[in-house]
Amino acid sequence: MAATSGGVTTFVREATGLVKELSWVDVFVWSVIFFPWLTSWSGLFWVTPDYYLNVNYYLSLGVWAITALVVVLLYWQLTTAMPRSGGDYVFVSRAIAGSVGFVASFIFYIALIADPGSAGAYWGFSEAGLQLSFYGQMVNDTGLTNLGNFLSPFTTSSPLALFAASAVLLVVGAVGVTLGGRVFRTIIYAFFAFGAITLFIVMAMFVLNDQSTFAADYAKYFSGGVPGVFSAAANSNYSPGYNLATLGLIVPVIFVSLGPFPTIQMVGGEIKNPKRSILYGAVGAELASILIFVLMTYLFDHSIGISFLEAWTVTQGYSSTVPSALAMVFYPNSALLWVITAGLFIGNIGWWWLALVFASRIPMAWAFDRVVPSQLAHVSDRFHTPTTAVAMTVLISTIPMYLLFNASFISTQLNGTFLFTIAWLVSAVAAIVLPFRRRSLFESSRANARILGLPVMSWVGMISLVVLGYLSYNAFTNPVIGPDALISRLVVLAIIAGGAAIYAVSYFYNRSRGVDLKLLSGELPPE
Repeated sequence: MAATSGGVTTFVREATGLVKELSWVDVFVWSVIFFPWLTSWSGLFWVTPDYYLNVNYYLSLGVWAITALVVVLLYWQLTTAMPRSGGDYVFVSRAIAGSVGFVASFIFYIALIADPGSAGAYWGFSEAGLQLSFYGQMVNDTGLTNLGNFLSPFTTSSPLALFAASAVLLVVGAVGVTLGGRVFRTIIYAFFAFGAITLFIVMAMFVLNDQSTFAADYAKYFSGGVPGVFSAAANSNYSPGYNLATLGLIVPVIFVSLGPFPTIQMVGGEIKNPKRSILYGAVGAELASILIFVLMTYLFDHSIGISFLEAWTVTQGYSSTVPSALAMVFYPNSALLWVITAGLFIGNIGWWWLALVFASRIPMAWAFDRVVPSQLAHVSDRFHTPTTAVAMTVLISTIPMYLLFNASFISTQLNGTFLFTIAWLVSAVAAIVLPFRRRSLFESSRANARILGLPVMSWVGMISLVVLGYLSYNAFTNPVIGPDALISRLVVLAIIAGGAAIYAVSYFYNRSRGVDLKLLSGELPPE
């Protein structure tokens, strides 16, 4: 039943219009696509050596795996208790207060559209460009080298052309997201299948070779060979080995590269049997991802060598490349090159389009509670997707996308990772207090288990609070993760203040019409 105030219905309608159509397999695939195995793992070794050397990746990945599982378990508990689309907004508004829920989810929304929701093509062009430019240099093909440099936003001669191509892909993605259902799931499954094929190809290239083979093959294309790389790096004071002193800084960097950035909860109302589906799907995907990332790291180290990548990065002015580019030394084949390049690009497009799905559910949930105009709660009777919210999200995302390609604002003044951690921290608090502040809601949910007399949800929330606090601190203070200049901190404050101002205006406007938004904290919105 909808909450009422003065005879006025608070919720927009008695049902969202969304359909429970996602199985645990869908959740698994969507979770993997949002941090695709090959492109995410490639990003780790493309970015980290630029800032940190002598990294013990095995130990770092082990610590990261613990933090990753904690975060995924947090959202498994919350979504099981409150299986509604809108995710963190619903969790926090019901467990703590509507105002806190709106501000936290507003922060989440801005972070989501400012990075995943706008940057997919940016990173796709980057990784594809690195793959092509390295191969071009290796085989002395000026055309491929120039193409790779053109595609990379860091070296392109025409950022406007890359933005235009990205805008076209954004429109295509928006159409797919709007159509939803079987159409969009087919697209995502195609991305998953091609990504898996590409991953296994690169994995096979590592498995079938070792460091001695790499040294022999590398010397065919680059004078001085592998010894020359290590010698040049030694002149810049690099020597192979591990330095555990930076472990505390490395783990948050790995989290940014490999995730998880929990978002599947945004479609919680569209998941069949969330308790089972998120456990098998999201938690299962994270376990599978941990195994894949560790295995890929071992195979890369065995066949090429992490120390070689670090040394090579030093010789390139602390500018690394994707590991799959180095693997081309084993098999200099054009067809193989283009398959891997396409895999790197398409992998980044998949999570970009999924981000539009997740982000669109946030304003839809706000509108369903009348916090923002109710038109944003419109759900198509034919496609069962929030078309107006999708359209708004796509239009807004073009702004940070343009800034990514043509200005430095996103990279130097918007700390998106820190914004995410703020929202996650608030949700961790919601998990701690929900069983006590909303006892009847908790007891009637499927997440009402206890350990040592304390709700499992509260245990997970407390552990998550520590883990996320650590990540948040690093995101705020470590410039490798996000900008930490005064202007970037002022931008964060402006976003928080903006969310608070919007809610305040909505609260008093609704109260003037006889609607008390505080009533929403007493019950879940309808499905």
